[in-house]
Amino acid sequence: AILQVARRVFLRENLRLVNALEARGTRARPVTSGVFEAEFLDRDSLQMVGQVTQVHTHSITTALESGHLPILTCMGESAGGQVLNVNADVAARELARTVQPIKVIYLSQVGGLRDQNDKLIRNIDLDDDYDKLMNSEWFRHGNRLKLKQIKELMDVLSSSSSVAITSAANLPRELFSHRGGGTLVSRRMKVDVHDDLSTVDRGMLTSMIEESFDGELVDGYLESIESRIAKIYIAQDYRAAAVITHPPQSSNENDLPNDVPYLDKFAVAKAFQSEGAGNRLWSVMRRDFPKLFWRSRIDNAINPWYFQRAQGSWNDEVERWTVFWYGIDENLKLAQQLIRTALSYPRDIIRNTAANVAETLSKDDVEQQDVDAPNLADQTTSVNKTQNKTKKKKKKKMVGLIGARGHTGAELVQLIDRHPELSLAVVSSRALDGQPLADAVPTLGEDSELRDLSFSNLWPDKPAQWEPFADTVDAWVLALPNGLASTFDKVISSTQGDRAKVVDLSADFRFDDSGSWVYGMPELRAGQRDVIAAASRVANPGCYATGSQLALAPLRNNPSAPVQLVPNSTPTIFGVSGYSGAGTTPSRKNDVNELADNMMPYSLCDHIHEREVSRYLGTPVKFMPHVGAWFRGITLTIAVDVAPTGAGDDAEAIVSDAETRAAAVRQVFVDYFEEEALVDVLDVGEIPEVRDIAGDHGVTIGGFATSQQHPERVVIVACIDNLLKGAATQCLQNVNLMLGLRELDGIH
Repeated sequence: AILQVARRVFLRENLRLVNALEARGTRARPVTSGVFEAEFLDRDSLQMVGQVTQVHTHSITTALESGHLPILTCMGESAGGQVLNVNADVAARELARTVQPIKVIYLSQVGGLRDQNDKLIRNIDLDDDYDKLMNSEWFRHGNRLKLKQIKELMDVLSSSSSVAITSAANLPRELFSHRGGGTLVSRRMKVDVHDDLSTVDRGMLTSMIEESFDGELVDGYLESIESRIAKIYIAQDYRAAAVITHPPQSSNENDLPNDVPYLDKFAVAKAFQSEGAGNRLWSVMRRDFPKLFWRSRIDNAINPWYFQRAQGSWNDEVERWTVFWYGIDENLKLAQQLIRTALSYPRDIIRNTAANVAETLSKDDVEQQDVDAPNLADQTTSVNKTQNKTKKKKKKKMVGLIGARGHTGAELVQLIDRHPELSLAVVSSRALDGQPLADAVPTLGEDSELRDLSFSNLWPDKPAQWEPFADTVDAWVLALPNGLASTFDKVISSTQGDRAKVVDLSADFRFDDSGSWVYGMPELRAGQRDVIAAASRVANPGCYATGSQLALAPLRNNPSAPVQLVPNSTPTIFGVSGYSGAGTTPSRKNDVNELADNMMPYSLCDHIHEREVSRYLGTPVKFMPHVGAWFRGITLTIAVDVAPTGAGDDAEAIVSDAETRAAAVRQVFVDYFEEEALVDVLDVGEIPEVRDIAGDHGVTIGGFATSQQHPERVVIVACIDNLLKGAATQCLQNVNLMLGLRELDGIH
């Protein structure tokens, strides 16, 4: 009788989940039997409890092949057809043993495993951390049991598989981004640490580096660094290596201190670039070296991964190097020394081909950490690229980009280059007229169809220049300084008539009252995507304005929320942007020497983004912008007054208890952005940082700090990459919607 009741409950809940998924547009199929074959565990004492003896996957693969998500019920059947109750964790392990998944995700009400301070444990390395955690008195019994079960599960999986524990609210983040929302448990490969070359196989190290860099080391490379070696890290079987050296020392007072070593080589063998070797190597290396600097070619496809791990960076446009560093505590004088030293080193790799694959990591390496895999989406093997060329290509939609010289234009070119449905018909820049696009955007792949494109100089007073694009361009993007968009829009309208579609990245049309232009922030409020999709003219929001509004909209555009902004209150926004926000035209705000040991306030009243946020939120805000000493990324600290919208015990708890208020505010954000792949909501007390968002396509919101003394006060922190979600990524979202494409094509 108990088994009958349990079976009815399992079947009912399975159907509820299937119906809920179908209602949200996900094709799902119930799989309630035929998967787990079982036998009686102990019929006399345990009765109808079974143990899994075999897993049959036919019904699972059939569902997947037909485009359905299979929803399993954890019930087994004996060979004779008797239904048996089987342990869910054991069933999951046996299923994983059979299908060998890349990732397994557990849902938990607390969102992951917690440390002694009840803070979320982000990463657990089974090899390094398992015994420590299991023997820690503060590690709760429930956590021990779950971690033990996960270890048993991972013992039957490949070394590249991982297990995540997250909340239901963060499941989309875990599935559709590379910034997981819970605890990630993984097993990394062994890394050997060498103090010098005496215990290193020089031939194997040299071969691995040369194969990874697709070039040859100059004669005597190892000998030239032998006296300066700090550490050499080698992953098992020479799958990956990091060579760290001390900078040369002399009596010169400008020499670097010896405690800031240089990452001379970081390489992963191509055969092992799908196993997360680079991430494993970095994590071990990072523990030993709290300070480090290194350089990478400006066009290196792995630079977004480096940006995630660096505290600061500097581009040298002449020599085409990016210099990175971490651990120097915003000491910009020291940073200048690092830059000079890094740029002084001679090149020690002779390329075999024109392809710049130095210091490369694979897409799989990147996916296991906090970086967007699309940054490497086109770095496939040459064999696959050759095969792809033989296929009949689907005709792509064409984009015309006007004003492609700046940082945002370069980012947009890269996004379009890897877009499956878009390409560029024309790029225009007065300053770069006639120059190859590949010279301005060197990150274009060797076989990119955009490498043959050169800059034009389309200008409104020469309408004849626009005629060749009247029938070929499906959407125009205006990446121009403020004040110019209107004249360009007029010539586009006269050339293309009703078929013209335009996205403007300037502020010129963000305050349009004619109804001709719509505001292009898909996540801002319900229905905004439909508005954008139906529009022919879209004003792309500003970078500060995007981060600020997404950090306020759930408390303002959300009538059903249990907590909202206090009526007639004025949120205060303190914003700091990297100097890329000041553009490419030289000024004090993008001069690294002026920014050394400095942060510059500017436009402290009536900044255009203050007006923009106030307009679209429907409530005034106070905004104070600053420019900082890093290249890209914005941090926004926002103080708001909130109040419960209802009455009763829940409302009283929100007012009287700071922790309850913080949790309630966070939950409002979780619910509001539940289905948004580009918005990450952190836990209460977790504060996003700029270096974690650089190179990321989304917005991260956290903090949710509250005050017991001031029951209405909440402080929220948001971080956004000003060049991506603050500009190019959001522009591409809008173009995709306007052209009827999938919104995240070219992004995720």
